[in-house]
Amino acid sequence: MEHTFEQLQFERVETLDEQVPVAVFEPTGTSDSSSDLESVSGTVEITASGYVRMMDIEMVYPEGANLEPSVYRYETTGVGDTTVDVPDFAESPVHIEGQLRNDRSWAVLEHAGGTTVESGTELRVTDAESNVAFDRAPTFQSDFAEGDTAYVYFTGENEAAITVDEEPSNTDRTFDMGQEDDTVLVEEQVDGGRLGRFRVVFGEGSDNLY
Repeated sequence: MEHTFEQLQFERVETLDEQVPVAVFEPTGTSDSSSDLESVSGTVEITASGYVRMMDIEMVYPEGANLEPSVYRYETTGVGDTTVDVPDFAESPVHIEGQLRNDRSWAVLEHAGGTTVESGTELRVTDAESNVAFDRAPTFQSDFAEGDTAYVYFTGENEAAITVDEEPSNTDRTFDMGQEDDTVLVEEQVDGGRLGRFRVVFGEGSDNLY
């Protein structure tokens, strides 16, 4: 169960406008394809400096999985009464914006600020047809720095590639949006499958189609 919990994927749903801005995340599922996880729900609140203010996650497994429904809760109190080291990810934020080409032949990522995404960084690419991740995840072949543009596209049935500041000359297929409410995800993958510093979501009817 601990392994599955570490593989949970989250989506930011709102930002609380308080003295210190707080991002609110909700779990959307798990990246572990072998997991028996039946459903997951909850909320995680993280301050702008990277501290977890509150976490309430419930994961439910089906009968026969030899596991009982489990609830994990985490809440901080007495903030400011002690000194906590800033986590690594809070010291290296990155702001990535994206658009999906109208003909869906490729996704465009714009590096809008923050630290450089280093050469060798992996991306998970998901649409209605495939989930290109884990050991099949495409990697940046050069650094992706502020002001750069990256292009993500499919080169095979379950294969994708990335170019920086150079539009693809050939693509194998378009991004499949599936049903009307389906989305396309492009996100940084770390540690063999976990969500990294950024995720770009493309949805039908959204502003990030061009």
